[in-house]
Amino acid sequence: MNQHLIEQMIKVTEDNFVWKVLTEGQAKFIFISGLFDLYVLYIDESETLVESIEQIETAIKQDAELGIEVGFYNKK
Repeated sequence: MNQHLIEQMIKVTEDNFVWKVLTEGQAKFIFISGLFDLYVLYIDESETLVESIEQIETAIKQDAELGIEVGFYNKK
């Protein structure tokens, strides 16, 4: 798979935490369905739990990423 495509699909933070990055449509589906907690992911590696559709739309306008937690990546 293309490395650039993979980088668009996941985000790994400095502490090796992995996020699945979502499109706006995917994020809205996840939020409405309640399947997973959804987060706005900021460039400084902080995150905020999404509590409304408006938050998703604001994040998109601000070029922030939206994602769900995958877990810690253990390099062994």
